[in-house]
Amino acid sequence: MDPAPKDAPGPNGLGTPTVGEIVLAGRTYAIRRLTLGQLRRVRPLFLRAGLLTRIGPDNKPFFPTPEAAEEAFGISIDILFETLRRDHGMTREQIADLEASEEELDTAITTIARTSGLVPRPAEGAGPSSPPAGS
Repeated sequence: MDPAPKDAPGPNGLGTPTVGEIVLAGRTYAIRRLTLGQLRRVRPLFLRAGLLTRIGPDNKPFFPTPEAAEEAFGISIDILFETLRRDHGMTREQIADLEASEEELDTAITTIARTSGLVPRPAEGAGPSSPPAGS
């Protein structure tokens, strides 16, 4: 199934355009801007995940304890659920059962954060983003 063009009406028929797409288990999901209700639910999740995550010397995230890693993974599933349930009708269990790679998961969460305005989008033509100073 091909994703909807970025300027196409949303799948709910309300005419809300898609703002991006995420890939999980090799399948592409078109996503729209989150509603205010969804933002209300996911913003604290992103903040909590940020408190659990550290940036390592290789500029990749790592978790200081197994408990932090498990909690952050659960938060990722909750964020995906909030994003995918409206247009794709997915449950938390269906999301948890996806055979997705960790790279797909990280990229999806970053895309959701950027399209919802929780983190800035990289400038056009800019290379990979670096963590904020003090991280």
